[in-house]
This record gives sequence, C-alpha cells and structure tokens, in this order.
Amino acid sequence: MSIQPIHKSLFNYKLRDGIGLFRQMVYREINVEKPRVFFRYSTSLTHPSFDRFAASGPVLWSNYHKADMAHWINYPAIVTKIPFLLECNDHPLSALGYRARGLYEPGEILPRLADVAEIYNLPQCKAIGLYCEGYKNLFEYYFDKTLNNKFIELHCPGTVAKVESVKEGEGANFVCLASDYELKGVDLLIEAWLAIEDRRGARLVIACPNVPAAAIERSGSEIIFVHKAPLTNLEKHELLSANNVSLGPMHVHGGANLSEGMEYGHAIIYFATHSTFFRGLGEEIPVPYYFYLPSHYGVQWKTFEGFKGRLRDDKRSGKFSDTVQQLSSAIKRYITSPEILFDDRKKVLHAANGPASLAARNIKLRQIYSVILDQNS
Repeated sequence: MSIQPIHKSLFNYKLRDGIGLFRQMVYREINVEKPRVFFRYSTSLTHPSFDRFAASGPVLWSNYHKADMAHWINYPAIVTKIPFLLECNDHPLSALGYRARGLYEPGEILPRLADVAEIYNLPQCKAIGLYCEGYKNLFEYYFDKTLNNKFIELHCPGTVAKVESVKEGEGANFVCLASDYELKGVDLLIEAWLAIEDRRGARLVIACPNVPAAAIERSGSEIIFVHKAPLTNLEKHELLSANNVSLGPMHVHGGANLSEGMEYGHAIIYFATHSTFFRGLGEEIPVPYYFYLPSHYGVQWKTFEGFKGRLRDDKRSGKFSDTVQQLSSAIKRYITSPEILFDDRKKVLHAANGPASLAARNIKLRQIYSVILDQNS
C-alpha cells in the first residue's frame, strides 16, 4: 500500500499505531459478516487517500485468521492457502515487495521480473485489479500477455463528491497540492504561470512544503504559497472549496490530489505518466519522459537519485520547454474560456458521482469477491 513519509521511528507514532491496530483487530473480531475479507489495517503510514477504505469499504473487514479471502494493494504481506485479489496501485513491479522488501531502486527491481511474475502467477492470486489501460500496457510490456486472464479493471481510490453542482460563469482559480517541489513539477508550474501575461485576476495557490526561497522571491505576489505539510482535512477542504482547477504537474506516480479535486468539481490539468485514468476527464500535458517510463526505468536511471539528477539537468537545458508552454496554454484556456471550464467541471463532477466514485468501486469489489469465493468453494 502506498505510504507517506512520516516520522515512523518516533515513539508516539509507534504507540498510536499499536493502539490503533488493537482497536481495529477487536472491532473486526466482534463485527463479523460474510464475505469475510481481510484488508490491511490502517496505520500512520497509510496514504490519506486510503483512509476511506477502512471507514467505507465494500464489506466489514475481517481479521486474517477468520478471512475467506484477502484483498491486497501492490503486494501481499503474507500468502497462505486462502485466495486473494491483488490490486496494482503504484506499478506492476511493486508486487516484488512480497519477495524482497526493502528494494526500491529501479536497478534492483528490474532484474527481478521472474520473482514478480511468480507472485502474480500464484494459484491463490485469483485476480489482478488494474487502475486503467496504462497499467495494462505496463503489464504487457514486462510480462507480455501471460497474466491478462487475471486482469480486472478497478479504479482507485474512489471519489466521494463534496459538492452537488458547479456554477456557470465562474472565473478560473487554480490550486496545486504537491508533496515535493521538484518531483511534483512545481518548478515547471511556476514557470508556466509567470509566462502568462494577462491572467484576468485568476489566482494560483501552491501548497508545497519545500519550495526554495529563490522560487518564492521570483514569484513575488503572483502566486500564493502554503508551506505547511501535511495539511489537515479542514485545511484541504478550505483550499479546494476556494478554487476550481486542480493541477498535477507530476514526474512520478501520483494523482491523489487530482481525485481530491474531482470531489469538488474541479477541472484537472496534469502531466502524462504511466497512468491513463484521467484521460478524457482532464487536460493531459505531454512530457519528454516520466519516472516509470518502461524504456527508461531501470535502464537509463538505475536509482531514484539518478532520475532526479537527470531531471534537473534536462530542466536546465530546456528539454521541458514545450511542456511548460503547453501547461501555460492549458491554464490560459480556462482563464479565457469560462464556458470550457464549466463544461469540463460538469464532466468531472459527473465522473466523481458515478463511474469514478467510491460507491461504484465498492459495488465492483463485492462482485469480484463473490466471483473469487464462488470459484474457491
């Protein structure tokens, strides 16, 4: 499961997680229903987007010792005789976490394709949940079509709309929630924003904890910066409620901020990555490459630091100039065309209430669980 870097070594986090785990185990032991499905317990390392799975899952989760099946995200923590659904949320090769935890570098992971395939080919692995077509393309790149019989389309995390409708004629205001200045492309976003001469009163809010002082000084009063991280749910709500376009200029896997924006009926603009989920919903900005590009991942960059170094060099040399120009154009289009903004927001909110929703995900999951358990009976 995706994690956020939080002070996991501190005693208070360990104590809080221990108490939280105990409570979850007791609750699951008392509240038993069928189908009995095990899902990972929530901890301080659980990505905030996944918190809703604990509170609003498709079923009441079971403790593992009572479970008829398990639902894992990215890799199974344990494998026994019970069947499981393995949901690919980050990248197909994340499944290696079961065989070799602690390996994170592309150069370490890529040579272990056989170990990854072994996990997906386990007879207990009954289905592989895929986020979108882009994930299917990656599976076929690494494993040809040998696993296609297990694929099931399953969107994640599932939106919960916070607004009922969007207003026509509103001016565009933009927000970017980013965990890292370089890897989330905040540097390119600043460049794209400052290149727009007439913004017609539109504002840009960037919530990012590590924007360099030089970038803030260069931006002057043209951009509003929020430095606190992590933001509370209330702080996020206030930011998202006050704006109507969410920006995701990311170089690595991401999209939680775009899903959050969808819940508020935001139009979305984002950089192309291996995920294709937002295509047709938002404005995709082409990039020269991204972290998980299969022809480059583990080939042209063996380490995460190697990728970051390449990124810095190519930004300085102007390789991302077209990306900046197209990002600028996409932003300007929403500023100058309120009718396009309105239509795109309606489209996004429809998806957030329907096919991309948590309710739709839960319906799909209950169907998947039923099929798996019927096959295993």
